[in-house]
Amino acid sequence: MNELTRNQSKALAALLANSSISAAAKEAGLTRTTIHAYLKDDTFKKKLREEQDAILLSTTSALIGLAEEAVGVIVDILRADNSITGGVRSTLALKLRAAQAWLDNARKAVELDDLVKRVSDIEGKLS
Repeated sequence: MNELTRNQSKALAALLANSSISAAAKEAGLTRTTIHAYLKDDTFKKKLREEQDAILLSTTSALIGLAEEAVGVIVDILRADNSITGGVRSTLALKLRAAQAWLDNARKAVELDDLVKRVSDIEGKLS
């Protein structure tokens, strides 16, 4: 059974897809005041948090899923011939930066996921 009204469901989807309340309100065809009122509703807030958590989990899984490939890129670059010059060297440098950024974001995503779980556990104990 869906606990949200039709407009709340539209607002929820719009909040997940947009970076601001104004943009979400416009997309959902609602006012900012209505969106703010929904954000004060416990059922709506719970559903929004659940959806955000699912997105975070999916993103974290994707980052982790390619972490091994990123490590492989770094290993390949470390083993590459030092006499490489020109465009190939530039390509390797770009790949290295991309792999490093990927691994850094994967680490941050895991840390964020851990924090979200810990805060949820604490909130559950306080409820």
